[in-house]
Amino acid sequence: MNSIRGKNGVIVDGLRSRPVDTGNEGRKHTEIRYQFEDHVKFIAIRAEPHELKEGFDRRRAHTSGDGAIYPGVDCERALFLCDEYLFDTFNLVSNVRAEDGKTLKPRIYNWNHHPVGVHDRELPETWQDAGKDTWTFRVKRPGEGSGVIMRVLGEEGTSEFWDLHNGITTVVLERKKPATAFVALHEPFKGDDIHVESYERIQQTDQGVGVRITGLKKSPVNDRVLLAYAARKDKPITLADKKESFTFSSHLHVRIDRKAVQVIGRLEKMKLDVGKNKPKLFLNGEEQPATVDDGILTYPAE
Repeated sequence: MNSIRGKNGVIVDGLRSRPVDTGNEGRKHTEIRYQFEDHVKFIAIRAEPHELKEGFDRRRAHTSGDGAIYPGVDCERALFLCDEYLFDTFNLVSNVRAEDGKTLKPRIYNWNHHPVGVHDRELPETWQDAGKDTWTFRVKRPGEGSGVIMRVLGEEGTSEFWDLHNGITTVVLERKKPATAFVALHEPFKGDDIHVESYERIQQTDQGVGVRITGLKKSPVNDRVLLAYAARKDKPITLADKKESFTFSSHLHVRIDRKAVQVIGRLEKMKLDVGKNKPKLFLNGEEQPATVDDGILTYPAE
């Protein structure tokens, strides 16, 4: 695949994507981590920029001569899949310096999505400011009553554009900066069967991102999804807001109900809002000691 324009992904500076490894040497410059459980599947893939060695077909490389999907850009995509939604994040960090040699050069990042169906907005004549709040876009298949709701965490400096052609909607979010992360949630629906009420940021840093996904009353969704970017995957990081705190490495998926809190991933410490309930805590399927006081579940137990 040498182009992402007709697919769901990110384009940098309008360039074609390039392979990171030849395949003959395995995946020396591609890092994969994953955890597949019954109720959630996690996978993350990172491609690091590197200097090309002899024997690599340079016709397949960028004019810069480096081995990268895009020149000088460290790219990582992470997915969490459950029955109700797909959490999908792209983390992109450029190491290309500006002409002054001191600052990093802004890159043009275009997040592309191409769902089948009709969007619920009027077509824009030009790029528009997407705002700072969580961006939401609904696409519905005519006559079927099914579709997808796309949500992306807001970030200053984001522009949006969309179009419709032959029953397929093209949605593009654009940011111009040295580094960014597109943190998206895709929720399929049919009729009135919608699960997610709100999608919000817990905390986002250059080390990772955490989100809170709150479901409607009849939905089982009351989740927290947290990701440490690949550069920090083996070292604990803490992401927190005024309500909750999580210390972990690599990744976490947390689902809360009245009787149990199910955690998948590498958890070290947690303060979690469980409301009026006193659920048991299960970490990767094993019950763990935890305390609940004034609506906050604390792990390890205090």
